[in-house]
Amino acid sequence: MTDNLEKLIASIETRVRADDPQALAEVNDLIERFPEDARVWSLRSYIRSRSNDFDGAIQDMTQAIELAPTEPVFFFNRGRFHLRLGRAKEAIEDFTRGLEQCAHHQNNYYRDSLLFFRAAAHVRLRDGAAAAADLSEIEDDEFSLWIEGLVSKKQLMAEAEKLGPRRSPRPRL
Repeated sequence: MTDNLEKLIASIETRVRADDPQALAEVNDLIERFPEDARVWSLRSYIRSRSNDFDGAIQDMTQAIELAPTEPVFFFNRGRFHLRLGRAKEAIEDFTRGLEQCAHHQNNYYRDSLLFFRAAAHVRLRDGAAAAADLSEIEDDEFSLWIEGLVSKKQLMAEAEKLGPRRSPRPRL
């Protein structure tokens, strides 16, 4: 990545946080100029997610993953977008792939966040045992993240424990 592209990305990121409406047009221009750069696709995904266009954000993050398939944060972000759309199974797949990349790179920077969000997805699927297993791997008992509101490890664990193991739907008579 050139220094110039690095500066352009940083400038657009700053304008996105300031809610500059021109940021999307500028990142679209960068995609035209640098279509093989995963960070540009990731940036547009971020912009789309800020305007609640999660389907568009997922499409762009998928392109970023195709260009950089070993980057854990791309799986983390796409998984979060799936979760926002109620697609817990797809989210779990992405969080799991992100965890695999953390292990592959022997870098745990995103590990706890991936485990936490995967636990939240398991809770949405009513699988308390899987959620509790993920949460038990997070050492910090005070760990918390923003999932449509600030959620702590303790809160999520309490939800998981209420659910217990995944229950099969009852057959209709």
